Amino acid sequence: MTFTSLPDREISPVLQDLSRRRVLRLSAATGAGIAVGVPALSGCSLGSAPANRPSSPPPGKPTGVLRIANNAEPQSLDPTIVSNIADLGILKHNIYESLVHYRTGTNKLEPQLAESYESSPDTREWIFRLRRGVKFHDGSDFTSASVKASFEYAKNSGGSTGRFLPDNATYDVSDPHVLRVTMPTPFPDMARNVAAQKLLSPKLLAAGESAIKQKPAGTGPFRFVSYRTAQSVILEANPDYWQHGGGPYLERLEFLIIPDQDSRIAALRSGSVDLVLQLTPTDSVTLQGDPNMVVTRNQAWTTSRLFLFTKTPPMDNVKLRQALACAIDRQALIKSVLRGVGGKPSNSWVAPGVYGYQEPTDANTYDPDRARKLIAESGLRTPVPITIAFSKDVIGPGEQLAQAISGMAKKVGIDLTVLSKPGGELTKVMTNQAPGPRPWHGMVGTRTFVTGGAAHCIALKCLPRENQLDDPQITDLGKQVLNTPDGPARERLFEDIENRVAGLEPVITLYAQTALNAHRANVRGFVPPQDGLIPEYRSVYLSR
Repeated sequence: MTFTSLPDREISPVLQDLSRRRVLRLSAATGAGIAVGVPALSGCSLGSAPANRPSSPPPGKPTGVLRIANNAEPQSLDPTIVSNIADLGILKHNIYESLVHYRTGTNKLEPQLAESYESSPDTREWIFRLRRGVKFHDGSDFTSASVKASFEYAKNSGGSTGRFLPDNATYDVSDPHVLRVTMPTPFPDMARNVAAQKLLSPKLLAAGESAIKQKPAGTGPFRFVSYRTAQSVILEANPDYWQHGGGPYLERLEFLIIPDQDSRIAALRSGSVDLVLQLTPTDSVTLQGDPNMVVTRNQAWTTSRLFLFTKTPPMDNVKLRQALACAIDRQALIKSVLRGVGGKPSNSWVAPGVYGYQEPTDANTYDPDRARKLIAESGLRTPVPITIAFSKDVIGPGEQLAQAISGMAKKVGIDLTVLSKPGGELTKVMTNQAPGPRPWHGMVGTRTFVTGGAAHCIALKCLPRENQLDDPQITDLGKQVLNTPDGPARERLFEDIENRVAGLEPVITLYAQTALNAHRANVRGFVPPQDGLIPEYRSVYLSR
């Protein structure tokens, strides 16, 4: 793959400070290689600027460079096939935009490139009225035909975002400023799902797959300049940005590729970078006491969980799965592994803030005595041997969680062995469609709800695909929820699914994640993203 090169003087000095070994040691950004996704609650900031640093308003024109420590090499610059946060953090909000998006810091949808949108009562037809005068970075006009082309490309590219779009949809683009979408069956999640669908320039689409992966062109507040492997991705302010007022205030964004966590923190402390995302709980606590730093915490649309393979004996015994859930002290995990700051208790298979989220009414909460009773009822000989896996390639406390769970399980008669596996192997095992047993019984990972709703995970059949769970009741409820418009009836269906999942326990939610980020105190206007992962930098500026 070939990318535009920049002269060495264009690269931030931080790269000169990092060893080649550290720069090339890449790590994945999503738990268990899985990133499926939804809304978070507003965040809070900890720490403050030094007392002698006065506040200042945003500049009248773009100025200054914001340097962001990117935790991994981008796998692609095609927004339809990105699979990690390193890609999305560069492309989403900055280069590419959507018809609708979530209002910053909330789980409320609002128009973006659409001026307004509406659906028929049965949700079989959706109408999006488009903004006029919007241009793509390469000068192409933004029209209904360009939206249709982007949707069709996403659907046919085999990437992740195309799965969120309806099957067998008809697009009426006879009016260049109105997109009408009709479907043979109801599609109540259309607005949520198109929020995850980024819109590409028609000229870029015409240039083909290679161009799409190398030189992205959207309508966003920043436009692509260059990518240098193992070094940086550079964006610059879009002088023709359609949204007048409110940014962009920065002249340039530099995403510096620094895979090693310790190196990212060192670069932040030295001032070689301005912003680090996805801190460890320990680093967030340490940086909180630094007057030159601001640490932000906000609830993410992500849950940390233990995926269980329900057709791999003895995990096919529901009593064993329930016992394991009752053996895990989630509060202790949050206190010890997460330093009390990295997550909040939750028993739901859906992340808090996501449409469809409800805590189950009869969850298998921490109760060691009940765990022992369930194991006795299971008919299994104790200690029951099982194995779970984690990956050191994945950012997050996977190993610490797995080891802590092992200790808790052994206290109730489950002999739990922990395996370290490459992230790619975890993903392969997770997505295996074969009906037979898997090489171990479960794995520590995460799920991020990127569309703002739980229904897409039901549509993609996540539970049977990942956990081998084939339950007729959940299947029937899932079909109903996908065809029922938003409202009380749909919320009751989500509640029924929630309680059924809690009873069968194919996945044990450990906690709802708290996103931890830190930036230099002179960085202003940074708002932690509502999905807990991917910020936008249009409103960010550097105080003088």
